[in-house]
Amino acid sequence: PALKALFARVAGEGSDQDKIIRVTTFLQRHMFHPRWPPLDTAGVLVFDPTWLLETRLGQCGQTNRLLTDILSAGGYRTRVVQLFGHVAAEVRYGGKWHFLDADALSAGTFVMNRSGEIASTMEIVNDPSLLDGIEAYDFTRSYPVEVQHEALSLREAFSRRKYTEDGLLTPFAYVKTAKPEQEHDEYYGWTHYDTVP
Repeated sequence: PALKALFARVAGEGSDQDKIIRVTTFLQRHMFHPRWPPLDTAGVLVFDPTWLLETRLGQCGQTNRLLTDILSAGGYRTRVVQLFGHVAAEVRYGGKWHFLDADALSAGTFVMNRSGEIASTMEIVNDPSLLDGIEAYDFTRSYPVEVQHEALSLREAFSRRKYTEDGLLTPFAYVKTAKPEQEHDEYYGWTHYDTVP
């Protein structure tokens, strides 16, 4: 319910793309990318949306999972996208998937296709020139402390493809399969997912 209320307050009225841009931009502005990802006492990444929103800390996999959870609470189909060395998100509207990144991209920055829509992951893979002029993590230069780790550019994350331990070639997607009662654990249901090539 809290994520649903947050979505309604931030998304406002308008087209699907307008709402999604407002929610993503909110997280791009709200979250702080620390040098090391926040871990729980067991050494596992923190995915609890309340904790992430309250502390404003999260790296790519945490912030973009939070984005998918907020958009899902707003009624959209979402998935997390594993790239080479980076995790982003996709949302489905208008009959197709659209690439989002609330971690690496500055507030209000989106990868647009030639039609003026937010591009899909595969559109970017097939046309890397869509990334021209977009620099990942450029906002961290304004942080008062050094937080940058060895991050790839988005062009590298899209162009370098590798097979994972599961034999999946990047990019691929994680689709959360948790039932509502399974989302009440410390990992907010992110231990329940399917992978989609």
